[in-house]
Amino acid sequence: MYNIDLKSPLLLVLEVTNECNLNCKYCYTKKRGEKSIFSIPFEILRDILLEAKELEIFDINIAGGEPFLYPSILEVIELIKKLGFGLSMVTNATLITPEIAQRLKELDVIQYIQVSFDGHNEKIHNITRCDFARAFNGFKMLVEFADSIEMAPSVGIVINKYNFRFLLDIINYFSFYTRRFHLMNVMLSPEFSLSFEEKKMLENEIIPKLHDLAVEKELIISGIRTNKSFNEFLLQNIHIDCLAGFTMLVISSSLQFYPCDIAPYYLGCYKGYGSIKQVYEYAKQLWKKRDKAWCEDFFTQPKLCCMHIK
Repeated sequence: MYNIDLKSPLLLVLEVTNECNLNCKYCYTKKRGEKSIFSIPFEILRDILLEAKELEIFDINIAGGEPFLYPSILEVIELIKKLGFGLSMVTNATLITPEIAQRLKELDVIQYIQVSFDGHNEKIHNITRCDFARAFNGFKMLVEFADSIEMAPSVGIVINKYNFRFLLDIINYFSFYTRRFHLMNVMLSPEFSLSFEEKKMLENEIIPKLHDLAVEKELIISGIRTNKSFNEFLLQNIHIDCLAGFTMLVISSSLQFYPCDIAPYYLGCYKGYGSIKQVYEYAKQLWKKRDKAWCEDFFTQPKLCCMHIK
């Protein structure tokens, strides 16, 4: 079963800062219980990226917090591009200005940015997030600087009990601006999770209509499978559905390694060159032995690193 081996993760997620200007109700970062704001110094980020390049890691995902609160975020993006990594980035877009959008266009990265929306209007979006107007303005600015609708940023939607009935409306609305959507299930937040009946409604009624909409408008909608049960979408089979710790690693803003950004099971600290390789070998061995999802160990108390720098 484990004949395939990797010498490094395919994807490295860098949470450049845990600072955020919004207050999303189900925020996974907040659930870690960190009391302080941490940001990875640019010099350390550079060292991390250089080791990642040597290990031949393919892709870097920039996350947060809100990445555009990181003072040197454009320099980080430029370095990632210069080193030849694939790049992806998640943002709430509230801080996008014409100057930032222009620079992102020059760096040719707008198409690799995902903007988070939980609704297509303030009433729905602001139940779980907030500041729909500023987020939408920032998103439209990125769209305007993109070369085409195919090169526009994608839209990420966290499915929760308050917006799942409106998924068709949300995607139809944003389809005038982008062709790409990523749907995610809200996790570790019982107050926002769908009930059993709501899950069946999503699976049996809404997802088939999403498929038809995608065909009609030539959309790419990732994240939900139409040929498997909703329970499998919830990652019941760890070694088939969840490759966290095997194909990906996360380095948090406090320089802790996790297999996944949603469920930060503590794997170790970044202590300088060689840390990525060392922690990855440890994570890989843990992954191969697991009989339950990392998410089930979400409340494992993380150990704090000695390199916390604001």
